[in-house]
Amino acid sequence: MQSKTRKNKLLKLFFASFLIIISSCSLLEKKIQTSNFFVSMKRTPCYGTCPQYQVTIFSNGLIKYEGKRFVDKIGCFHSKLSRKKIENIVSLVNKINYFKLDSVYSSNVTDLPSVVTEVIVNGKSHRVVDEKLSETKLNILYEKIDKLIIEVDEWKMCH
Repeated sequence: MQSKTRKNKLLKLFFASFLIIISSCSLLEKKIQTSNFFVSMKRTPCYGTCPQYQVTIFSNGLIKYEGKRFVDKIGCFHSKLSRKKIENIVSLVNKINYFKLDSVYSSNVTDLPSVVTEVIVNGKSHRVVDEKLSETKLNILYEKIDKLIIEVDEWKMCH
């Protein structure tokens, strides 16, 4: 009887250890994926047919796109951007003084879409929630990222 109880304890210990190892690996993978992103843009929904999607561009050139509603591509896709395109985005971020922009541009209208951007460059991080969509410097960044999405030659579905 003791032998059977001991086997059950060992089996439980094995499964607990296995679950810990699996979860720590997935946490590490998540950390690697999020630690090197440098630009993220999310267009939020509205009460109409506003495009809803999120795009994340990583410093190694990986671009990840997740289309939700009222866009051509619904689902998760990824591709690769050239080093030059990455450098152009960094240059634009500097040109519009992104890190000096306000964190929130509020609107009193609740049914309009907003755009949430986040940029990490050289260890500096800044996030802007734009409900007004009127800050021209931000619109330049939005247009650049939207153009990058269109220019991607080959999108692959995420696994």
